[in-house]
Amino acid sequence: MLQQFGHNFKDYEISIMESHQSSKLTEPGTAYHIANSLHVAHERVISIRDAKTQAYKIHIPVAYLEKHAYHQIVIKDKNDEIKIETKVLGHDSYSNGVKKILEACVNNKLANRRHTVLDLVAMGLL
Repeated sequence: MLQQFGHNFKDYEISIMESHQSSKLTEPGTAYHIANSLHVAHERVISIRDAKTQAYKIHIPVAYLEKHAYHQIVIKDKNDEIKIETKVLGHDSYSNGVKKILEACVNNKLANRRHTVLDLVAMGLL
């Protein structure tokens, strides 16, 4: 939805924040994808890896500091604000998601090309 309609927010104040376990060394792909959809420079994405900030500012339970994913998008205009927030604690949803992706690929005849998760969603397979 953001990819399709994100350009409609070009005149709004937009902030994107993400947090993952401190051991994450790769780029914040989901946050960058969101930024691209909203035409926000990657340099403006706020990445949090500090455990104290994660625990006290975004309320990640201590037990999940080393296995979480958090994303927040805030879109503001004068008196109005939209806030979208996702919080994944642990790895269960990832393993369940991978299982569903594999089942979709095995149980359906797909064209011989690279498919993204969004492609599978658009095809109604997920």
